[in-house]
Amino acid sequence: MAVALVSGGAAAHADDADACAQRMQGTLAANPTLVSPGQNTTLSWNVTVTATPEDCPGTFGQRLDTTPVRAQDSTVVQLNQTRTFELRGFYRTPDNITVHRTLASRTVTVQSCTITPVVLPAQELAKFIPPHTNNGADRDFNANGPQVAITTSLRKGLDTSGRATRVEVLANMSARETKSDFTQASGSRLYTLYTAPADGSEIIAVTHSSGGPVTTSENVSYTDTDHAIDVLSPSSTSSFVDYYAVYGDGLGPEAGIHTGVSTTLKSLRVTLSKCSPVPSR
Repeated sequence: MAVALVSGGAAAHADDADACAQRMQGTLAANPTLVSPGQNTTLSWNVTVTATPEDCPGTFGQRLDTTPVRAQDSTVVQLNQTRTFELRGFYRTPDNITVHRTLASRTVTVQSCTITPVVLPAQELAKFIPPHTNNGADRDFNANGPQVAITTSLRKGLDTSGRATRVEVLANMSARETKSDFTQASGSRLYTLYTAPADGSEIIAVTHSSGGPVTTSENVSYTDTDHAIDVLSPSSTSSFVDYYAVYGDGLGPEAGIHTGVSTTLKSLRVTLSKCSPVPSR
């Protein structure tokens, strides 16, 4: 809204001043628009005037809130509470009639966050038995391997708003006979280890329980040579996996029935963040 401050000029002159003020356009941006207390945001703006000196012979100017600023510039502001900034323009006629106009506004929200650690104890995942996938073959590896490949990944699961609210493990396993008829089992299974409270909490980090970084992707492979359960170590000492118990070949039909993997995980620490806006005062 434009407001004319008339200091002795005629009403017609005030109308002219208002018309000139309407020739000002401006944009105001903030990056970021969501900050923590004490964090900085960068404000940038641009003001343009679509009027000639003949049409509007007075003076144009602009302010960020109450501070005079150049038409195009930026500034860094430190915030401790939510704040709305206004980019205001003004036009002053030669006979001192002034019209002020809000060109743009931008709100930067300051949020305060509570950090909470949650320790997940070491645990053994339920045995994963991938399905039999080679329908042209029987289910028996018949002491021909199988060649086994296991991939596991630790990841954060997102809710519908894009927030990380779950800790998940995706397990993939394949087992393939080394000779014809190449019996095979392969597939994947998703495990949910933890779900954050439905109070706005978000998972911001998953580490070892000691706080150290964790390797989030694992790959192990080997060729089975007997009917025993094989215990395999992870490929990295910083892995989230403690060990694998792999069931390869057995005494009868195995693919989709016996062949699979039980994965034991190390203790993990989940770091939660719950944020709420700091209102303006």
